[in-house]
Amino acid sequence: MRSFSVHILLLIFCCCITNIALAQNKVTIYGKITNELGEAIPDVNIVQANTNNQTVTDAQGNFSLRVDFENYTTLEFSHVQYINFSYKVYPSNKLKKEVNIKLQFKDNYLDSVEIVAKSKTKAGEVELEAKSAEYFPNPTGDIGAVIKSTGLGTQSNTELSGQYSVRGGNYDENLVYVNDFEIYRSFLTSAGQQEGLSFPNLDLIDKLSFSSGGFESKYADKMSSVLNVKYKTPKEFKGSVMASLLGVNAHIEGSSKEQKFTYLAGIRYKSNAYLLGSLDKKGEYNPNFFDVQANFHYKPNIKHDVELLVNHAFNKFNFIPDLQETRAGTFDRLIRFLVDFEGGENDLFKNSMVGLSYKFIPNNNLSLKWMTALWKMKEQESFNITGYYSLDEIDIDLSSDNFGNVKYNLGYGTFQDWARNTLDAIVWNGAFTGKYNAGKNFMEFGNTVQYENIQDKLSEWTRIDSAGYSLPYTGSIVSIQDRIKSSNNLQSIRTHGYFQDTWTIREDSVRMSITAGIRYHYWNVNKEFLASPRFQINYAPNTKKDVQFRFATGLYMQPPFYREIRNFDGDIVKNVKAQKSLHVVAGADLNFRAWGRNFKFTTEAYYKYIWHLNPYEVEDIRIRYFANNNAKGYATGIDLRLFGEMVKGTDSWISVSYLRAREDLNDDFYYTTTENNDGSIDSAIHYPGYIRRPTDQLLYFNLYFQDYLVKNKSFKVHLNLVIGTGLPFGPPDHQRYKDVLKIPPYRRLDIGFSYLLVDGLKQAEKKPNGFWSKFDNVWMSFEVFNILGIQNTLSYRWIKDTQNTQWAIPNYLTSRRFNLKLSINW
Repeated sequence: MRSFSVHILLLIFCCCITNIALAQNKVTIYGKITNELGEAIPDVNIVQANTNNQTVTDAQGNFSLRVDFENYTTLEFSHVQYINFSYKVYPSNKLKKEVNIKLQFKDNYLDSVEIVAKSKTKAGEVELEAKSAEYFPNPTGDIGAVIKSTGLGTQSNTELSGQYSVRGGNYDENLVYVNDFEIYRSFLTSAGQQEGLSFPNLDLIDKLSFSSGGFESKYADKMSSVLNVKYKTPKEFKGSVMASLLGVNAHIEGSSKEQKFTYLAGIRYKSNAYLLGSLDKKGEYNPNFFDVQANFHYKPNIKHDVELLVNHAFNKFNFIPDLQETRAGTFDRLIRFLVDFEGGENDLFKNSMVGLSYKFIPNNNLSLKWMTALWKMKEQESFNITGYYSLDEIDIDLSSDNFGNVKYNLGYGTFQDWARNTLDAIVWNGAFTGKYNAGKNFMEFGNTVQYENIQDKLSEWTRIDSAGYSLPYTGSIVSIQDRIKSSNNLQSIRTHGYFQDTWTIREDSVRMSITAGIRYHYWNVNKEFLASPRFQINYAPNTKKDVQFRFATGLYMQPPFYREIRNFDGDIVKNVKAQKSLHVVAGADLNFRAWGRNFKFTTEAYYKYIWHLNPYEVEDIRIRYFANNNAKGYATGIDLRLFGEMVKGTDSWISVSYLRAREDLNDDFYYTTTENNDGSIDSAIHYPGYIRRPTDQLLYFNLYFQDYLVKNKSFKVHLNLVIGTGLPFGPPDHQRYKDVLKIPPYRRLDIGFSYLLVDGLKQAEKKPNGFWSKFDNVWMSFEVFNILGIQNTLSYRWIKDTQNTQWAIPNYLTSRRFNLKLSINW
């Protein structure tokens, strides 16, 4: 009996212990969920793994969940804005356990908040990926070649330069930003062969957007376009090397283990001597363009981000001309321009930049950024070239025994181009910007103060001597044409800023965003204060078709920089005011599928009215201003672009642009005289009225097409076709109304063939530890530039004979050239 009682007691005791142990595995987990900024996170999903047991956090981020387990269990925390997090719960003698969790933002989430508050596509804007330029047949190796082909009003009539005009504007009217730092181009560069490399490095770019009009107030004071470049945020070590007949590029990127520190560095070397060897002007070309660039980020936590961007460009152009033979004419007359040269050209362009920024994000809705940048430019242009020329007419009569030889001489003589130009410039600026996300409202604001110190010395002239006489002939006096001699030192301060607000409306039947803002600007040289209101609206109806409409308008005023206030004599005119324009832009995007592939059709119509216009002339890429606000003008047109997979798996596009750009100088006129029958002479005054602007190009067509072999997709072909109607030109006497002649159309076809030599992913599957598995890919490309061998005309040299008759001799661009390129990425 006692034994039975003992057994009963032991059984009761064991049951109690078991019940206590089982009770200990039923625990209530409670706590608070916050982010890296210390803010509570509502609506976080909390699930006990492998069960239906779950809950969500309240508005204060608090939660409570009772869990039942044997050995241990896992709680899974998830939210659309944050990285998923897992937490293991082990047995405990406590019935409640407090767990406070801090979730990390997903990569670039704070930036995506800003993007969501705005429309994906703004008026005149197109987003591009840097990889779209990776195999682009590109003689310059420059991002500009890709921008020219966007189809949104961009045009260029030279393959030697990365510069482009947009909707009737010139090169000085384009804004370029890299990681929010404004980029400047060289002052003295006068020819594409001197230009070197543009600032944005293709190897470092993550994404870019381009707007050709109607852009937002946050972008600075230019009249034509904005190129906004964002560099990569590396997550692991990578690199690349590219070598071709035109140069070498290399880059590396990487980050620390916790990605608090990231780095990007690229080096580029370009020598287009091989390309320039196809010009009519033969000689010893020795261009050397070198560029090194680095971008560093230190981000100790989500609240703080320190960035350093540095760049140094060293461009040297040496040229000793030897001989030039240029033939031009019509179907019934052929002229030959034959020149023997002596002398040479030596140019040096140094450009250094250091940019530092600090970004502070106190909470999920506010972002503040302080920036400062220093530019230092040292430029020298020096040449003394004498040409002894003969101007001849060639016999083109097929029945003549003299066919192909000189029929008779039109004149001979000498011309001399001489220059000793130097420029030293320092540009420093400090800026503050902010962004505030208030749900349906997204506000942006900022202010910049800039100091400019420019020291410029110009000394150049041209002399023409025909048959022993300097022209114009003035007896015993040697006449010099285009004489410029000046010395300028300009120090100035300008300040500018902006405020804009974006309202977002998202309902079942409509998606709409409205952006309104204003810019202001003041420069202490011309004492002019500017205010520029701007407005954009984007509307996407909720229909079966994926279509979006947009409209933009506003004032776009361009305060003069140094180049705009220097006249033809090299003197500074300090009272030159800002050029002012009104933009009206309307467009639409249609996304659709055809043949089982994705396509996007973009159309945009625009009108720009310009007043206080500062007229200019263009020779090659050199812009010379009248430094006088004595004109008005307009530009109007329409741009069409079809982008998509014309061949499945590859991006191609077709674009067509129509443009009309005119200007009217207020004080230009000329006289004509008429002799009457009685011997008297009548004179009449004529006012030219509206004339073509230097960048007026009626039609511009671009086709970029990619394809591959069906049975071997590693072999691809890339084709780029450009056709542009002729630009206006005239004699070099600075009388704009005489620019009624027309350069022949620009026609060019470039083609590239690429072959994937190594696919790192496939190599890793075959031999995980093999040598080639360490590479992402290895490409070999063969390019043919100007495959049709068309002689495109860039500009003209004006030659006079003894009767003072002027002959326009074309300066032709490059002929057919081949290029071999090897690209290695890891």
